[in-house]
Amino acid sequence: MILSLLLSVTVEAQRAKTVRVKVTGSAVGTDVVQTKRNALYDAKRNALLEAGVDETVTTMTTIMLGDKQNPTLQSAATEVSMLMLDGKVRLVGEPKYETSAHINDNLLTITCHIKADVVMEEQVDETFRIKVEGLRTTYREGEQVEMSITPFSDCWVRIFWFDHATSSAVEGDMLFPDRLHYNDLMLNKERTYNFPAMPGEFVKGNPQKLEAFKQTDQMMETNILFVVALKTPIPYNPDSFSYEKFIDWLIEIPANQRFVYWMPIGIVEK
Repeated sequence: MILSLLLSVTVEAQRAKTVRVKVTGSAVGTDVVQTKRNALYDAKRNALLEAGVDETVTTMTTIMLGDKQNPTLQSAATEVSMLMLDGKVRLVGEPKYETSAHINDNLLTITCHIKADVVMEEQVDETFRIKVEGLRTTYREGEQVEMSITPFSDCWVRIFWFDHATSSAVEGDMLFPDRLHYNDLMLNKERTYNFPAMPGEFVKGNPQKLEAFKQTDQMMETNILFVVALKTPIPYNPDSFSYEKFIDWLIEIPANQRFVYWMPIGIVEK
């Protein structure tokens, strides 16, 4: 089973009301597909600003990009930030692109025009938090991945992983609570829980182990893991575990009813 995590970031969102905006974004690059993607991302950030929403997602990306020692992890974090942004900015119609080439080099400037509905969010509950510890930024294949979770309020927890290809269609899985191995029970305030070796009342059958392994021939493969704390035991009810379905599920939960911790983790060969 693939695993991944580390670095603490909160995700805030609640579907309350929407504001429709028209904005543009731009990007410079050499690859047309990637430059279009970056221009669309810039347009979505501008849509947040136009609607008066705080730049939570933009700030998140800036923090992650600050570590120049881990470019692969940076890339994964940026992709996740973009997917979070997709939950707040919903396109109305298809984006329109304009491309211009620089005369003296191979660079392209692409401008993206979008119309979008921006989700306006309610306040989060600043007292509703969990602490996640014990994770590393990099694991070798075959190593056991473990973490501890300490809630500051009674809560229910869902843990998800997604593999190296960070796109909306990528499939992942819910590690906890899955129906075969764990019961969906409340975690008590200020008690520390070790995962995957949860207390006996949570476990069905034999205790579980999580082992890091790679699926590609890349030198370092990056996975993403989310730990979602909820005030009530809201089930994950979509029919698949794609990024897109996960973000849709997450965005429907009121901001003051959840807390999200997520991290990218690199997996290397033994």
